[in-house]
Amino acid sequence: MNSIDVPGRALLITPDPNKSIAAQASKTLIKNLPDPRVLKNEYFELYIGTTDKPVYAKSNGTYYYSCRDPEFAALSVFLTLSSQMDLYLGLGLRQPERPLIVVVNDPSPSVANNAYFDPEHYEIHIGIGTGVKHGGLNKNIAFDLGVTNHEFGHTIVYLQTAGNELPGAQGAAINEALGDVLGTLVMDYMRRIWYEKQFGQPFTAYDLKNDPRIIGKYALSPFGIRTQKTSKKTPDDLSGEPHADGLIIGSALADLLVAMGTMQNTVIEPQIKQFTQIILVALTLIPDFVVTFKDMLRAVIAADQLIYAGRYRLLIEQCFAAHGITFNTINQTESPCLKRYPVV
Repeated sequence: MNSIDVPGRALLITPDPNKSIAAQASKTLIKNLPDPRVLKNEYFELYIGTTDKPVYAKSNGTYYYSCRDPEFAALSVFLTLSSQMDLYLGLGLRQPERPLIVVVNDPSPSVANNAYFDPEHYEIHIGIGTGVKHGGLNKNIAFDLGVTNHEFGHTIVYLQTAGNELPGAQGAAINEALGDVLGTLVMDYMRRIWYEKQFGQPFTAYDLKNDPRIIGKYALSPFGIRTQKTSKKTPDDLSGEPHADGLIIGSALADLLVAMGTMQNTVIEPQIKQFTQIILVALTLIPDFVVTFKDMLRAVIAADQLIYAGRYRLLIEQCFAAHGITFNTINQTESPCLKRYPVV
């Protein structure tokens, strides 16, 4: 059966929690569906609640669902994942061997106020929030496309690394950081570039430089789950908890992303792609035993050397050194990267 493009309605960017979802939904085309009646392709299979409830088109053959319908959230997730996969495959991501199962609005108590990537079964599950007013996340966690992109960041680690993981305490922190930076932030910036004309909001170097780098900006409005714009350093701020320690290496990577994207006489989108390409190659170079922040630094430097003949080496060292990750070759306290991008 030939692939078919089908009309639908979805979120194309993470919505503003202060505006109605309906006002932020867009008509769109779902491209290259092998079977237009079912929301799946060679890379993703979408389900609602459990893996025995696929997402089907309406009786009229479209995916024009109401914002209140779970199919609307599922389509929004499908589209952001598809664009993420297309982008990263073009930049060096290894070809997956099977479709990724994605369950939206999973009611299981184990995934309440949460989402996760399951490497054993090759699945992403996005749960349901109990509500910000009740100390949880927004009920419609799936509306926060950055949460989905974060989980796909873990999928990238699984696909790209020698052992399908990053072992060790710092390896786990790097994994969380990559979910935030390579997953959430890269895709948030790219969507804002891709759809700037449609939404009438140009995305400039000023916007990139001053972005607060919030993870979960809809799921836990207004401050998010965390931000990858910190002054945290190793070893002083190490805690042993992957998400907390991920703010050290994550802020270094996010500093590098922003520094590359705002270099003089460059265009933001190609620069973000170059950053992404460097990190994807770096993941293939990381050892398959206990991984440290320094291993990540070495791998990023090596990837830059392989692809761009070391064009960004000084910038890489400066951004990592600002967070205590160094070979002791430059002054950590005088990093221009840290000075250029102050913390919130």
